[in-house]
Amino acid sequence: MLQTAYGSEQAHHSLREDPPVQTESSGPTPATAPVPLNHRILAILWIFVTGPAVFLLLREPSWRQAPPGFDRLRALHAEQWVAVVLILIQLYLVVMARMDHVRDRVDRDSGGPTRS
Repeated sequence: MLQTAYGSEQAHHSLREDPPVQTESSGPTPATAPVPLNHRILAILWIFVTGPAVFLLLREPSWRQAPPGFDRLRALHAEQWVAVVLILIQLYLVVMARMDHVRDRVDRDSGGPTRS
C-alpha cells in the first residue's frame, strides 16, 4: 500500500514486482543461438564474386591512365563501377568478420555469451 500526500491509502502495483514467468524453451536463447551465416562465411564466399570484379577493373586500363582525382572516377565505365561496389562489399565483409572474431574472443575470455 502506498500512502499519498492526502493521507489516503491506495494500492500500488508494478509489473516489476511480480516474479518473472518461467516458460519452457525449445532451443537455445537468442544470445547463444548459432548464427547460420556469419560474416566470415560470407567473406570467404564473396571471393568468387570479387575475383571477376578485379578482372573487370584490370581489363580496361583507361581509368588508370586518366589524371588522378575525379577524372579517374569519371573514366570508369558502368561495369567497372559495379566492380568497385563489389570490392567494397568484400572489404566490408572482411572488416565485419574480423570484428566478429575479436568480439567472440573477448566473450570467450570474459566468460560471456558465445556464438558459433
